[in-house]
Amino acid sequence: MATLAQNTKFAQPILGFFAAAAAQVGAFFDSLANANSHMMRYKELDALSDAELAELGLTRNMLVHHVFGSLN
Repeated sequence: MATLAQNTKFAQPILGFFAAAAAQVGAFFDSLANANSHMMRYKELDALSDAELAELGLTRNMLVHHVFGSLN
């Protein structure tokens, strides 16, 4: 019985460490996916002509702020 109690006390910090590490890895991959979607959107807009950008109310100089401004 004492061994079970000792193992439980030891296992809790280890499990907490792995749960925190898994959360950080998940957050990292979420950040990668988010950055990738922003980059894809930038490339889509950058491929448009200046006239097409104007129809959207944008200029080429505004693209970076328009696409990546939400990351701040």
